[in-house]
Amino acid sequence: MKVVSTLFFFATFLLGLYSLNQDSIHEAQPAMFLPADTLVYLEQKNGVESFARFQNSRLGRILSSIDFPTVLFEAEVQSSDIELVKKVLDVSARVRDDDLFQAILGKRLTLALIGRRDWSPNSTNIANYLKSHLLLISRPGIKPENFDRLVSKYIDGKKISLVPYGRYTIKRIPITTDETVATTYVNGLILASLEERVLRESLDLYDKKQGTLKTNPSFINITREMEGAGQFFYCSVKALQEVAETLIETVTNPTELLALHEISLLKGVNRFSYGGIRQKKILKNRFIIGLQPEAMGKRIREMVATSPSINDSLPYAARDVLLYYWSNSLELQPLWEMYKERAGAQSDEVLSLQHDISGLFGYEVNELIDMIGSDIGVMVRENEEELFVPIPDLALFVKLDDTEKGADALQKAVKHLDIKLKKGRYKNIEYFSWGLDPKESLQPVYTIHRKYLIFANTLNMLKTIIDTPLNNTRLIGTKGFRELDPGFQTLNNSVCYVDQARLLRRLQEMVGWVGTMLAIQDQKAAEKSKILIDNLIDPLFWGLSMYEKSAIRTYVRDERIYIESQTKLSN
Repeated sequence: MKVVSTLFFFATFLLGLYSLNQDSIHEAQPAMFLPADTLVYLEQKNGVESFARFQNSRLGRILSSIDFPTVLFEAEVQSSDIELVKKVLDVSARVRDDDLFQAILGKRLTLALIGRRDWSPNSTNIANYLKSHLLLISRPGIKPENFDRLVSKYIDGKKISLVPYGRYTIKRIPITTDETVATTYVNGLILASLEERVLRESLDLYDKKQGTLKTNPSFINITREMEGAGQFFYCSVKALQEVAETLIETVTNPTELLALHEISLLKGVNRFSYGGIRQKKILKNRFIIGLQPEAMGKRIREMVATSPSINDSLPYAARDVLLYYWSNSLELQPLWEMYKERAGAQSDEVLSLQHDISGLFGYEVNELIDMIGSDIGVMVRENEEELFVPIPDLALFVKLDDTEKGADALQKAVKHLDIKLKKGRYKNIEYFSWGLDPKESLQPVYTIHRKYLIFANTLNMLKTIIDTPLNNTRLIGTKGFRELDPGFQTLNNSVCYVDQARLLRRLQEMVGWVGTMLAIQDQKAAEKSKILIDNLIDPLFWGLSMYEKSAIRTYVRDERIYIESQTKLSN
């Protein structure tokens, strides 16, 4: 927690020099102070308002009302885990109640991480690298005359020194016995760093007006794409990988080494960015992942090369679905080739699998792959029947390029496994069901309908899929969905709709059922689980249900992956 405390004090002191150099005329932008090769750029606008709004939201009120340490203690959670929770809560409370931190959040707060420099020390852990390469930039939300009063309660009589640097004055504020934060004020912004050389470089860049992040073409393009965002994140993945590869040579912590290795192996992605904005009761989020196809392996390159298309399964999604997902990126051939390359094309493992598959379906693996298209989807609805186990209605659908051979392969597999299926018809559509239960509430079934192979766990689910396009009960036809739709009926690589509020209620039922089953087998364990369910899980589920519904679309364009979502908020 020393790192967290250090960063906290670092943040609270960054406004210390607000009252200096009050001769600014033009409004400076954070990117003017940052090098073009900045690794990470994180920005929050109107942080005080956003923070207060979350605190007053349903989830915020729930989080404030839960006595986490007591609940975990009564549930006999390990003491080390409880202590960690206490420390996190303590830091959160300090941040929440701290006037200076609120001022820092005020209008605009930027946190940037720069790359290695000639002076960079050999860091033995990631935290040390972060502390020596971070720059905080804030446009404060507090009047200048209040700064001295706010800062004075933190410095506790420590000596503060003023150092001239060109036309600026740097203020050195000691925050611990061995750490000092360097701050300065420039044209409406406060800049601060635990490494003074980072601060000096930022001032040099601002004066030269060259080689800055603001002039970086990629950053310019991304900021245009994210225009209006209240939260913004930008990461140069390629540059971050170079730093990770260097840190691998000096970092000693095994967990951190593993994380650094994972970053260094992330080939083919050169940039990642995010932008979020709230418009009344709708949260809009956008992610953009920049691709570098030439750096990818052949198989991965093939998998991300799928062009967006129109989703012809959308009319089958009923207006009362809990979850609906579709993708046109089911690329089985590259996956199969990757598996063979890893295991060895002539290995016993691969040859045995090929033999088993051909024996089951009567077709070779490549023949089966040729039958299957690239469209795949999932649907979940509430089960209309009272069941002992609260299982929802589920359906999996896969598009077939060859329906005749697909049907033949399935029949051969059923015969090979000696599964007794019943043949039925619904509105002239033939289906096959497995009679585990005479009721329709639990009856696995499959059919091929309009080129889609559909598997469902109930006949009711299959009937709903067939009926929905005919009886005007489609999801896309509802007013509520149209208000939320980010573009489901345009060209996409995937779409996903989730009714979180109702889905969380079903999960609560499932958790309650698990608790009941546990009580039958182990009364003591059941008592512990009841404490967690009643005092932690149920309240959190209720709080999370404020994120009522979400719609997400993904598409690939111009060597970029776009992920766009809209979420409806309730009170």
